[in-house]
Amino acid sequence: MQKHSYNKNCCDSPDTWIYPLIQMGSFNIDMETNAMHQFLISTRAKDRLYLSTAYFNPSHEYIELITKKSNSEYHVLASAPEVRSSYLLLAEGLKM
Repeated sequence: MQKHSYNKNCCDSPDTWIYPLIQMGSFNIDMETNAMHQFLISTRAKDRLYLSTAYFNPSHEYIELITKKSNSEYHVLASAPEVRSSYLLLAEGLKM
């Protein structure tokens, strides 16, 4: 088995960061809210951000930070409403 090593001299700085976050308000877990706020206020003008989430429901604060206070380029990957369980339940005529 070949062992791979990271060459610290190959790159000036990393170009990709992955942050798995949890948000469960009913259990007072607000890791995502705190991290996203810090993340959005720290972007630079030439940054290109790719956000991926199953349920992208940005707060008014996030929308304000992204659209009015940031010069960064944003790309959001989110699931289509048709694949969400709430949509499927409603499509089957179930009340939520």
